[in-house]
Amino acid sequence: MHEPQAKFLKGYRHPLMELRPMPERFFYASWDRDRFVILSHYKKKQDKTDPREIEKALDWLDDWLKRKGK
Repeated sequence: MHEPQAKFLKGYRHPLMELRPMPERFFYASWDRDRFVILSHYKKKQDKTDPREIEKALDWLDDWLKRKGK
């Protein structure tokens, strides 16, 4: 059975979601109740999600929250 096209990533310093249209990956987060922020995008080249890409998305979210607020 295939995983869903959107996946919630647990265990990180912020709630983070991953949109998974093959072979692309988009990381995004909810903001201001009913809005979403697309944080980063990359073309997946291996089976596992690259942890550096997750960290990059979390850094972008830190920056977004610092500038725009929670």
